[in-house]
This record gives sequence, C-alpha cells and structure tokens, in this order.
Amino acid sequence: MAKRVCCLVLAGGLLLCGPAFAHAASPQSSYGGASIIAESPVAANSPGVRGVQLTISTTASTAPTRVQVFLPAGYDTDPTRRWPVTYYLHGTGGDATRFNAWYGDLIGGFPSIFVAPDGGLSGYYM
Repeated sequence: MAKRVCCLVLAGGLLLCGPAFAHAASPQSSYGGASIIAESPVAANSPGVRGVQLTISTTASTAPTRVQVFLPAGYDTDPTRRWPVTYYLHGTGGDATRFNAWYGDLIGGFPSIFVAPDGGLSGYYM
C-alpha cells in the first residue's frame, strides 16, 4: 500500500512538474501513466523516516526521472490517514540528493511525505 500511495503521488507530481519499500517494484508497475523502472533504498537522516529512490518513466518527460521519497515516522500505523505531500525542488546545479543531505535530519517529526524529484542541472520544472 505504501508503494502504491507513493507512486500515485509521484505520478501526479511528475505530470504537474514537467513525474512498503521492503521489496523492489515490478518493472512494469504503472500508476497514472508513470511506470517505476527501478527502486533502491535511501538511508534517511531522521530516525523512523523511510526513504527510497525511484526511477520513473512517464510520457511527461523525455527520459526516465529519478525521484527520492521519504515517508514520515508513523506512516504505517494508520492506513486510513491522509498525509500532506511536500515537494523539494532543488535549484540549478543541484539534484534530488540535496534534500536528505541538507534537510533530512529535520523531517523526523514533520507529518508529511517528502518528494524530491531530480530536475537535472537546469531544473526542468522551473
């Protein structure tokens, strides 16, 4: 369920912007026109926060897009709870990995799903 929620959030976010982590996504999983083609865990800087880097293929982008997603502590305790989503859009010359490195230790107590798409060196979502 956690993966499906994140994929739906990501698919909606990727379309607007230009896109349970225990097992790999099936290569052809598709949600709203976006397909997960790769998945790898990201060690979150905050205790209780789970992170994953997804590579997503969508017709909204000319090439697959990497996106980091961080689920807040307590995400799985109430499956009916709705969570807000915070998007981190890095600046020119950066990438999605800046979010966890710069702000990852601050999100542990913040009740939001964090999504950090990689916009390339120029930031395609500007």
